[in-house]
Amino acid sequence: MIMEAEISHVPSKDAKKFNRLFGKSMRISRHDYTFVWCTDLQLNGVGIQGLCDSESKTIYVDISKDVEETVIHEIVHAEFYEAGLRQRHDHDANLEEQVCEILAKGLSSAFKFRERK
Repeated sequence: MIMEAEISHVPSKDAKKFNRLFGKSMRISRHDYTFVWCTDLQLNGVGIQGLCDSESKTIYVDISKDVEETVIHEIVHAEFYEAGLRQRHDHDANLEEQVCEILAKGLSSAFKFRERK
């Protein structure tokens, strides 16, 4: 959940290309998350690669960075939220970030993404 945060981005002119690669949205644990393909993605004035806003069911991805790895990373964050793990009293945000990083690196190297026709 993004509380009192300012998200800023520049919409990408290449959104159609990334929609063909990944789709406009993705079903994650009974919820549709929408992708926002952008450049210059920032959270509270700090540049970031991606962001999963679980409240609005939106995944922001800066296409100037490693897109495949970022998409997987943010999907894992969404799964943490939808599984109720982020809401637990003993939730460890650092551990969640480490798990997202490990899975994103491993899975992005295992899969090759191609445009859908």
